[in-house]
Amino acid sequence: MKERKAFGKRLDEFQALQFRLADMATELEAARTFLWRAAAALDRKDADATMLCAMAKRFGTDHHELVLEPNVVETIETLTSSLEEPFGDSSMLPTYYVSCMARKYVTVALSGDGGV
Repeated sequence: MKERKAFGKRLDEFQALQFRLADMATELEAARTFLWRAAAALDRKDADATMLCAMAKRFGTDHHELVLEPNVVETIETLTSSLEEPFGDSSMLPTYYVSCMARKYVTVALSGDGGV
């Protein structure tokens, strides 16, 4: 927006676009706040966790919960049998479950550090 021009002005100089960007940023911050509050409430098993999840969903975020069952050992065996060498990363199991949920609920998933 700082590089493109229309009618001799940079796009970020148009007041209407500034208002739209401010609205989008406000919605994003509200959604982030509700998301963090809902996640923290779920972790603590607070009574208002369901309400906070509903509020977060209102702002465009969907929540999906996964409760691990005792058969986690089977998943660990499946994961470790596919590895070619020992792997001691404690994030392997959570990453696997998040990936399974993403495959089920998400159309496009992007990852990476976003840097150079």
